[in-house]
Amino acid sequence: MRGAHGANEDPARRGGRLCRGGWRRRAALAVGLAALGHSTTPAVATADRVALVIGNSAYEHTSELPNPVNDATAMRDALTRLGFDVVFRRDADENAMEDALGAFEEMSAGADLALVFYAGHGMEMNGGNYLVPVDARAHRWERL
Repeated sequence: MRGAHGANEDPARRGGRLCRGGWRRRAALAVGLAALGHSTTPAVATADRVALVIGNSAYEHTSELPNPVNDATAMRDALTRLGFDVVFRRDADENAMEDALGAFEEMSAGADLALVFYAGHGMEMNGGNYLVPVDARAHRWERL
């Protein structure tokens, strides 16, 4: 089935930590899968193509961003028109981001091409890159 999966789920909140640990490992896997799917030749129309698209604008504990949800929605629509199966989340808390990555991981297992698009707050700290869920709350840098 082609199209968007789980447009905007509202899972129970889990304390609002930045995504880390298992999320980081799975994000690295997702990016690696996307890199493996990169080719110098265009994909054929029947190729299995999957995408993870997340747009976070409505942050609970930091500044709101005006464009990420709009950008992610436009990307989802464009990828769907191109025949991608898309896992899409907007204003995703930590649980929703974990769930989306899990769904994407399953979908991308046999895919010819896997793509990740994220719009929202992100940060780099101690050589690691982090995607920030909308419920993130950081009181001390060491706890990130």
